[in-house]
Amino acid sequence: TLDCDIFTAWHPDIDRLRDELTADLGEHRVRLLYPTGWPRQGGRGAESLAGVTDRSLGFAAASGADPDRLLPATSVTVSDEDGALVATASDGHRWPLIEMFAGMLAPGWPPSPPSANATSPPAPGADASTCPTRSSSRSAQK
Repeated sequence: TLDCDIFTAWHPDIDRLRDELTADLGEHRVRLLYPTGWPRQGGRGAESLAGVTDRSLGFAAASGADPDRLLPATSVTVSDEDGALVATASDGHRWPLIEMFAGMLAPGWPPSPPSANATSPPAPGADASTCPTRSSSRSAQK
């Protein structure tokens, strides 16, 4: 949650923060490489504590990737090894398959907010005719 530039830019020892995060989560993590214009992914929220061994999983066209860290999704093969699904990069590095999806399983995924015209379903047992929609409750807040 705090691995973003808006918080870490002001810390007096960013390298120590990065090392502590790597100690907690381990090396060789897979981080998503978001395409330009990806919803809710701006510069202030960009991850800033990537470890020196972390890789950037490119799943769509994106600019600004470090070529030495880039891991194109299409270059990863998946195999079943004794009942465990394992992802293998072209350089031979391997991860449990779930690691490839960790960024997508984190809170806040999917990154696109609900439509302003979306309606909230009524609570169980509630009368749908009296349940406000998101758009009507937003109008009331303005």
